[in-house]
Parts: sequence; C-alpha cells; structure tokens
Amino acid sequence: MATGAYYVAASYAERLPAIRMGHEAWRYALLSGLIPAIPLMLLRPFLPESPVWREKKCKGTLKRPSVAELFRPSLRKTTLLSTMLVACSYALASGVILHTPRMVPGLPAVRQMLPRQIEQTVSRVQLFQELGTIAGRFLFAVVVVRVVSQRRLLRTFLVPAWPFFPGSIFSPPLTAWGFSSWGSFSRVCS
Repeated sequence: MATGAYYVAASYAERLPAIRMGHEAWRYALLSGLIPAIPLMLLRPFLPESPVWREKKCKGTLKRPSVAELFRPSLRKTTLLSTMLVACSYALASGVILHTPRMVPGLPAVRQMLPRQIEQTVSRVQLFQELGTIAGRFLFAVVVVRVVSQRRLLRTFLVPAWPFFPGSIFSPPLTAWGFSSWGSFSRVCS
C-alpha cells in the first residue's frame, strides 16, 4: 500500500537516506511501489502457462484476439456499457484519491495543525481509502458468489453508494476529520 508507505515517509522522512538532496515524502512513497514489483519480476519467468493456452499453442489453434470482435453487433452494446461502467468507477475512485489531499487540510480540526501533522492526517485518511478499496473488493467477491442476477448485483452496490458518496464528500467541512476518514473508506468501498 503506497499510502501506508506515504504515512511512514511523512513521519520519518528525515531519518531515511536523502534522495536528490532532499527528504520529500512523496519520493519515498513512489519508490516503495517498486517493492512488490521485484518478486514479480524475479518469479514471472518461472511460472507455468495456462494448460488451455499451452494445448492451443501445441495444436496450432491459438490465434491472436481481435479488438474488432468486441464491436460485432452481438457484443457492441455489452462492450460499450462495460467500458462506460469501468470508466465511471475508475473516475470515481481517482477523484476521491486525488481530491482528499486537497480537502482534508481545509477541515476546521486540521487547519491549526503543523504541516507535518497535516501530511500525516492526509496520509491516514488515504490509508482508510485503501482499506476501503480492499474491503470493497472482498465484499464484491462475496456478493458475486451469493447474488446470481446482474441487475441485483448492480443494485446491491449502487443503491448504498448513492447516499454515502455525496454525504461523505459534502459533510466533512461541517464535521470532524474522523468522519472524513470513514467517509473515504465507504466512498471507495462502495
């Protein structure tokens, strides 16, 4: 989790080795993203291929997929709707993640804090966002296994998200930042 690394970097940056003659927390958080990639780079060449892929390759029936197939009349509507839903969900999560560092420092309880405390508070709220993302994915997996109908599945996530998302965006300036943390958890979770 980059936000957990950002919290550590915001708290202890001056104790870490200098990067480019400075101790900016974002540099350490960015570098921490390399940590999970290292084992993947080392292990990926040794992982076996899918048995289905290997069988198709041996038989010579493996052909390159075509993007144009997604836009055939039988799949066009599904492709466009799926693309729109994925784009909206990414835009929602991205907006939450990008605007939180701008919103939290303006909260009444945070305004009088020292700059380092503000950075730690922002990273703590972003950590809750990341935990909300993880919880949302687990919840989605559980609901997918339990709910068969796509319409029921969509309603299961959209109906609760409608009141939570606007409430968690517009109410933090009026309340304590703790609500903003849980609001950011529920925004990304839903």
